[in-house]
Amino acid sequence: MNQDALRRIGAWLLSGNCGISSETMLAIALGVDEVGYRAGAPYDYGDFFRCYRLVQQVPEIREHFPRIAAAVPEFAGVLRCWDELVVLCELNARDEVHARIRSLRKEAVAQ
Repeated sequence: MNQDALRRIGAWLLSGNCGISSETMLAIALGVDEVGYRAGAPYDYGDFFRCYRLVQQVPEIREHFPRIAAAVPEFAGVLRCWDELVVLCELNARDEVHARIRSLRKEAVAQ
């Protein structure tokens, strides 16, 4: 990532609005493929919202969606349906985001 992206990543990290799933996205995008026990995908609206804010601030993260999905299978459905979840998030449809994520995670476990 270029210097500007690194600056935006730093600003995001210092914002204090980070969580395990968004930190997982960032770690994998930066090449830390083994994120250990802290690796995780979103469980609910709040988790997704933190991921959404990261991608808003650092859109280059989207280029790494395939690697994130491969490293953390529970992320695969969320990333596949990213744009759908973003629309729901922007509508502040918390219950719908939560239900959709729950459904996507169940699909990942079933596979």
